[in-house]
Amino acid sequence: MPLSRWIIAVALGLIVATSGQAQEQAQPGEGQPDEQQEPASSYPLPFPVEIVEDEAAADARQRSEEEARQREIEDLAAQQGMNDATRAMNAATQDMRDYALYSTILVGVGTVLLFVTLFLTWQANKAARDAVEVTREIGEAQVRAYPIFQIKEVLISNTDEFGNVVVSFRGKVKNTGTTPAYGLGFRIEITKVSGQAHGETNADGLGMFDTGTSLSTLAAEQEVNQKLERRMEADIEKVRSGQEGFRLTYVLTYIDVFGKKQTSPIVSGTTGIDQDAGKIIFMPDILTGHDEEED
Repeated sequence: MPLSRWIIAVALGLIVATSGQAQEQAQPGEGQPDEQQEPASSYPLPFPVEIVEDEAAADARQRSEEEARQREIEDLAAQQGMNDATRAMNAATQDMRDYALYSTILVGVGTVLLFVTLFLTWQANKAARDAVEVTREIGEAQVRAYPIFQIKEVLISNTDEFGNVVVSFRGKVKNTGTTPAYGLGFRIEITKVSGQAHGETNADGLGMFDTGTSLSTLAAEQEVNQKLERRMEADIEKVRSGQEGFRLTYVLTYIDVFGKKQTSPIVSGTTGIDQDAGKIIFMPDILTGHDEEED
């Protein structure tokens, strides 16, 4: 008989035997009616199973778990660090914004103060320059020349064949300053008037002309004789009686020791008759000007 058939026969025998035992255990005994009926089938008790693994695999698994835990710890630490860094960056950005605002305010205030300082410095320099200029002008005014012309007499010459007379105002030019006057000259205007007309006269706009008389140098306190004359159409008898007269306006021009062109006060006056002396005199009006520097 082949081996396979023997194996099948043995298996069937075991199955039948096991089945019979199970039926006997399942039927209760007749002489024991009060005993508790046993379960139809019984199961074997469980027993612990221990899985034995290779030591190298266990070490590898433990290392893997430790590495996984370490990675988790490192990931948590990295996330915490990133959170801390983000908060720090936000705080730094806020501080930078505040510092930028403060810096802008301070720069604005500093700029305003700088402009104020520059303005005050400019004002101080201007005041200093003005003070120096005033001091210089005062110093020059104290030492420069001051020439004046004092008329002593008025002469009327006889008429010529055309009925003209020569009017001559004679006097002295004196330098009352402390330094010389250079290139001294006169600008005059002589007009005929009716009677003895007096009043305040300003030479602006009048037909003044240069006499052509010029003194090269007039030292301090020096006096020189000078005359201003002009040929005029007039009746000499009416002039001598005071019915007609002549009006003179003159200005002295000169250069001071500082090389600046100067003019003396404007002097105007009219001829008249001195009843006591019985002669023609010059009667000046109010002085209307002062020594000025020419442009």
